[in-house]
Amino acid sequence: MSTELDLHTSPIAPGLTVIEASAGTGKTYSISHLVPRLLLEGTLPDVSKLLLVTFTKDAARELSDRVRRVLTQLAEPATADELAGKTALDVALLRRRLDPAHNPDATAARARLQRALLDLDLLAVSTIHAFCQRSLQQEGTLCGLPVLPEVVTNDTEHLDPIVRKIWIDTLSTDPVLAALATAHEWTLDDALTVINTRRRCLRPQADPAAGPYDDLLQDLHSHVVTLKSEAPWQTVSHTLQAVSKWSKHGPADSAVALSWAERIRNGDTSTVAFWEDLQQVVDLPQNANKQGNANKAAAAALAAHPWFEAAVALHSLATRLKWSWQHHLAELALPELAAFMARHRLISQDGLIGTLYHALHRSADDTAAAQSTRLANSLAARYHVALIDESQDTDPRQFAIFKRIFLDAEPRRRLLLVGDPKQAIYGFRGADLSTYLAARDTAQARYTLSQTRRAPQPLVEVINSLFQRKGAFLNPGMEFTPAVSALDYDHQLFRDGKPCSRLEVWLVPDDDKEAYSAQARRIPSLSKRVAGTIADLLNHRSEMVKTYREPSKAPSRTAVTPAHFAVLVATHKQAAGMAEALQLHGIPAVINSGADVFATEEASDLHLLLHSILDPRRTGSLRRALATRLLGLDAGALADLDQSDDESEATDVLPSRDSWLKRFTHWQTKWQTRGVVALFTEFDKPATESPIYTGITQRLALIPLTGERRVTNYRQLTDLLLDAARDTASRPDELVRWLGQQIARATERCDAEDRQLQLSSDRQAVQVVTMHKAKGLEYPLVFCPYLADSLMAPNNYEKLPGRPTATEPVPPDALLNFALLDLPTQKTCKDQLLAAQLEERLRLAYVALTRAQVRAWTCRYSSSAQRNFGSAFDWLLRNEQQITDCPVYSSAWIKIATASGTADHEATLRALGAEPHSDELPASEAAGPAFTFRSPPNFDFQLYQPAAAALVATGQLQAQTGPTVPMGWRVTSFSTLTREKNAHGSSAPRHDKPSIQSSHDTEPPAPAFLASPAGALVGTVVHKWIEAWDFSELPAADLAGSPLALHLNSARLPKPREGQPAWPASLHELFSTLRLIQLPGCGDTPLHALCPDAHGSEWHFHLPIAGDLSVKLLARCFANHAADKHRPYSSNLEALSNEEFKGLLQGFIDRLARHGEAWGVIDWKTNRLGSTLADYDEPALLRCAMESHYLLQTHLYLVALRRYLRCVGLADAPIAGAWLVFLRALAPGSSRGVLHIQPPVAMLDALDALFAPAATPDLALA
Repeated sequence: MSTELDLHTSPIAPGLTVIEASAGTGKTYSISHLVPRLLLEGTLPDVSKLLLVTFTKDAARELSDRVRRVLTQLAEPATADELAGKTALDVALLRRRLDPAHNPDATAARARLQRALLDLDLLAVSTIHAFCQRSLQQEGTLCGLPVLPEVVTNDTEHLDPIVRKIWIDTLSTDPVLAALATAHEWTLDDALTVINTRRRCLRPQADPAAGPYDDLLQDLHSHVVTLKSEAPWQTVSHTLQAVSKWSKHGPADSAVALSWAERIRNGDTSTVAFWEDLQQVVDLPQNANKQGNANKAAAAALAAHPWFEAAVALHSLATRLKWSWQHHLAELALPELAAFMARHRLISQDGLIGTLYHALHRSADDTAAAQSTRLANSLAARYHVALIDESQDTDPRQFAIFKRIFLDAEPRRRLLLVGDPKQAIYGFRGADLSTYLAARDTAQARYTLSQTRRAPQPLVEVINSLFQRKGAFLNPGMEFTPAVSALDYDHQLFRDGKPCSRLEVWLVPDDDKEAYSAQARRIPSLSKRVAGTIADLLNHRSEMVKTYREPSKAPSRTAVTPAHFAVLVATHKQAAGMAEALQLHGIPAVINSGADVFATEEASDLHLLLHSILDPRRTGSLRRALATRLLGLDAGALADLDQSDDESEATDVLPSRDSWLKRFTHWQTKWQTRGVVALFTEFDKPATESPIYTGITQRLALIPLTGERRVTNYRQLTDLLLDAARDTASRPDELVRWLGQQIARATERCDAEDRQLQLSSDRQAVQVVTMHKAKGLEYPLVFCPYLADSLMAPNNYEKLPGRPTATEPVPPDALLNFALLDLPTQKTCKDQLLAAQLEERLRLAYVALTRAQVRAWTCRYSSSAQRNFGSAFDWLLRNEQQITDCPVYSSAWIKIATASGTADHEATLRALGAEPHSDELPASEAAGPAFTFRSPPNFDFQLYQPAAAALVATGQLQAQTGPTVPMGWRVTSFSTLTREKNAHGSSAPRHDKPSIQSSHDTEPPAPAFLASPAGALVGTVVHKWIEAWDFSELPAADLAGSPLALHLNSARLPKPREGQPAWPASLHELFSTLRLIQLPGCGDTPLHALCPDAHGSEWHFHLPIAGDLSVKLLARCFANHAADKHRPYSSNLEALSNEEFKGLLQGFIDRLARHGEAWGVIDWKTNRLGSTLADYDEPALLRCAMESHYLLQTHLYLVALRRYLRCVGLADAPIAGAWLVFLRALAPGSSRGVLHIQPPVAMLDALDALFAPAATPDLALA
């Protein structure tokens, strides 16, 4: 049983808590106030112990900002509005926890708040992919992934060529299989569909079962042998002659039938004809005429004949072999894909989740299980509370990750799932509502958020009336809690001063249903009516009026503009049709579907143009390119090209075909000789021979209403093509192929990286948005015209998810092949898939209707009877009798739904409180009916006439001048500043003075790493390990599968020298020693206690340069302000170039260290200074630091650190200095091999002045 959540008093106990929030009830607001509550009451000791996970990067940024804003607001004094009670009470109630009069723990609460403000950078707000990536980086050694590979969005582009190669290699070497595949229409696309569907399942289970491929292939050859053998063939002719008559689908007579059978017996199985003829032979028994007892007996004898039984068996086997082959391909391709990704050090976003899931659930042996337990314990120690936003869109793996970390921990952590199962609409991305519902049933506490701040009460009540009826969401686990408006005003649309209803349903009359029965007719019909309605409202002084409950507040009025409208659609075709209709009325519209820019018309047009330039003499290709909007020739212009064979016959306005051919050939030459940059430059040069070609960019820009969008898409595409030409497709043909592949995949990608860029003008247009994209958004006036679209018949290959249970939390998912299922199973599976589709459509309808803040429109129509499986709107408009008779999706309900007419739906709407629409309402401030219905309006065509139309220039367009970047301004690195030639893994300059050691001196045992080879490769491998390491204790050196061993296996280090230990032993000793060394100035505290957090590694900073920075100024600072032993270094700097630098200085600090309240920086050095420990004494280390300019490097690092501490309110924190840790000379429990650099405060002040934007460098010269 659920209760309403109170942000301040509802218990949040260890274990699982579920918070279900209806649309518009403020999930983000609630989370942003729950976090301070948990912090102030002590549940969270600090913000670093909190994990916040949400669905998208944008949502993560917003959630992070909101939490930071509330924490900052709490730390500041209450505002006048807060004291006067004019703001929300939640901050005031949270503030009480900081008041000793209300909270005896107020002092500790304030201390936690102050620390949270300092540690806000440690607040972990991320997507599930970012959380997994961060966990793999921080716990790489426990995950078996010590160095995280490069993350790519998906791995499909790598899978396709692998599958294609296996396909070609297999079929090209087996002519029989190749012929069978051709005859049975095996396609690579079908195989990829099966493979990708299988990859989305944790436990895939083929239905029907796909037999072992090799065994089926062997059986196939055995059946062929049977057909060609003598024994079963002997009586075939007699059996066929017994059939006196054949059906119209069969042979003309028995002689023809016998010839068919002989072609099979004598045919070549490596030909396509054999397998096509086999179908005819298999059908002979059923094509025998069965009229009369004799014919029936002959047909039965034919079917029972051993030869025909063998033919049927062979055909059946050939059909099943395709299903087995597809799974066989998956078994070959997926391991090869995994090897490819590992070899190229790549990991997909889905692979991040899979890797962490498997790392947490290893059970192969005791060692693997122990590693998983250590990983879970480590993550549980890092995070005490997890808040998972949009948790209804989780999947079995994601929930299993959170359960393992938080619910299986000892003691249990707090896991809060925040979401709305009514808005679970991302099943196509792998989201599994049943996982959420099963988890919800195990929660210790369940809360609801039902007070919506999006819509006024009349609109909320209308939508409640649709969804609160029994079984409205079909799924029995779905519970609907009626929402209540928390607004203190009503908000209503008025047209010509007359009030409009809150929800209007258009009911298509029975005599007009043909105009809506198919998508091809429905899209223009609905688009015309929606666009006409919007134009009518815009042209008839429509306004939205806010009427406040408090009588003293006067109503506020807002004139309706295009920006107030949104049209929610289901497909890109619907979106394109709607945008076109709106633009026909002169109404600005933007398709905001979240689509990939490769799915746009400009992408297809550019592909046609580039493809034509590859071979301009192909007339068809050339004409298609000329017909694109990029070049703009219409049908008449293309026809005129055929009448002019040479340029002399061309008009002054229209170029001839030859002139276009010359231009395309010129473009081809430019592309081949100068590259794609030169080609795109040529595209924008106007033609000298005719004014018709003015350049692609200008032509697109001058298209009314959509010009700005088209130019932006075109420019974005050219930028992406430039990147591809540089990185992956250098040749013209490769680039065209790459663009074609991106276009083909664009509609399939869920999270494309290359979204269409948003324009400022988009905000002033009608938003045409897919319903999936609209989730989380809100609009004043919303049209949902396509809620009555029929369910789609299942494809041949479908995934039927299993239902999690308490005993089987990760059930197998069925991979269906409908063509191979028997009819009863087909019907059962089809009904299950359609029911699951209807569930999601109902949730999508809820999402769509609840986007409205003021008014919503929707429409009910019927699809053609042959393709009508019912719709979400049909389900919502069931009458009470249908609710009783058809509580679940079934064939019986489909018959009722398809037979229902307009009168039936009118009766249901009236029962829900709807009234017929009337244009006769008087102009009034009265609310009028909240719920109305009517037939789709058919307004006279009218152009939108805005009050102040913006005039678009139609002449030559000129680009605006870009901002001026000062001459010489750039981002400068330390190595550029000093012209450094000694990277971290190379040798320092050699000294003439050799190492001298008396024979009687006793030197301690040298570490194995001392004698290791020098070089950048060794340094890089060591640095990469330390960068991701948390300085935890390492497993044994000889453990083959240890993270360190895996890291070294992938590093390809040089072979050890003679007498040198193997790399695993040498580096294991090094890292085991490193964690135990002591840093000068930090007492006997070991290193692992000074910098345990991996997020302190590779700390990136930028310092703004004030004026001109030169090495001479830096040298002057060292000469005047450095510590005495560092002042000679100024002469080293004087010898460098005196080039001046402007802009920013950037750097990467290897590690931050903290001892008590003091901070410092560490820099790891693998330089080889000599062969004995004496070569690493303090004078030698200081000499190396000066000659390699590490001394300057560490001073600049400390300037950056001081500035950071000042920014986070720790300006008084002591600076412990910098430590150069020379890794070849370390010893546990000592500071050998460590150079401590601690500049005077005056030195850091002098350097800081060189970078302070508001200061001058005079201090450095004093």
